[in-house]
Amino acid sequence: MRALLPVVFCGFLSILTGCGGGNSAAPTYTVGGTLSGVAGSGLTLQLNGGATLALAGNGAFVLPTGLAVGTNYALTISSQPLKPQQTCVATHASGVIGNSNITDVTVICTRQTAIRSAAQ
Repeated sequence: MRALLPVVFCGFLSILTGCGGGNSAAPTYTVGGTLSGVAGSGLTLQLNGGATLALAGNGAFVLPTGLAVGTNYALTISSQPLKPQQTCVATHASGVIGNSNITDVTVICTRQTAIRSAAQ
């Protein structure tokens, strides 16, 4: 019986150390979506007033900062495109992080047109 005690004790320790007692970090999830209509340069998105992402072309995007489950998120347009000037609008751009990445933010850019008055 005494010979089995060290084996049982070592087995018990190996079970305890494998039960998540380490330094596992909570998972984080990203915010992203699709950009369309951009023709100018200078478009910058911002997440929760912090991390920014400059975009120059249409397609998928993902902000670089991961957020924990339960965190509120708000994606804003911090600078609009220039040359040509455009106005971009983001939809599905705020909410609460769940157990997956946010992928449904849509940013649509349109050109600003000059309004001309008729000469009288």
